[in-house]
Amino acid sequence: MIKAAALFILSMSASVSSFQGYIMDMNPSKLRTLTPVLPKETMLTMRNGGSCPLSRRHAAVGGETKESVVPVVIEEEKQWLKPALHNTPAFRAVSLVSALGLAWYYSANAANPFAALSSKAAATLHLLAYGTWLGSVFYTTFIAGITMFKNLPRQTFGKVQSKLFPIYFNLGAITISLQLLTLAKLPALMTKNVLRTLGTAFAMTLLNMVYLEPLTTRNMFQRYDLDNMPGGNTSEKYRQLAKSFGMLHGISSLANLIAFCGAVVHGVNLASVLIA
Repeated sequence: MIKAAALFILSMSASVSSFQGYIMDMNPSKLRTLTPVLPKETMLTMRNGGSCPLSRRHAAVGGETKESVVPVVIEEEKQWLKPALHNTPAFRAVSLVSALGLAWYYSANAANPFAALSSKAAATLHLLAYGTWLGSVFYTTFIAGITMFKNLPRQTFGKVQSKLFPIYFNLGAITISLQLLTLAKLPALMTKNVLRTLGTAFAMTLLNMVYLEPLTTRNMFQRYDLDNMPGGNTSEKYRQLAKSFGMLHGISSLANLIAFCGAVVHGVNLASVLIA
């Protein structure tokens, strides 16, 4: 009983740690915000007689429209808090893999944390996890992503995706893990075909979560920095970043597509059990 409780806590802690780091990521203080005062460099430039970014404002005064020129507040990005070790993608991935490996190791005896579940409860958890996984992949890939791409400025779209994708891939890893963990209570689904399908989808999701997504996002923001510099998007470094971004994005999209195909195949496996 103690082993079962310990293993259950370990598997659930993987899920909790996967989302814990992204609570801070969504904190408004970490986002690019307008600073309430002008940066120090800009103030020095103004004092030395240099130019400062200006913006024109119009106001109606006594029936007449008057124009005034005011300094533009420049964006700055501040690091709110350096992520702790347990909030890094690598640590979360190791936690998930460790929990999954231990669950498989003990799947044949009562130490399995899901051994206490009834078959009906395990089937319910399996179906809920599958539905969440399939729905999130379909919506993010074919609805949300395309809609935002067509209607948002390019850099705004990229910044939104940089916040969305880590949560999206973590959710996929958690829901696939739950499906694998509940197979021990569902003998009709415990087949090599199902294990291969879910295992492949899990591997592709981890690949995106731990390696491809962080690397692609870092490349994207480096390109944005050059985009915002005069002549930056015509430099050799920009061309190299654009080339590597295309390769990384293509591999990431392919891995996501393989995971989605795995979800569809597993749906067919579930349907086969339902009509058996």
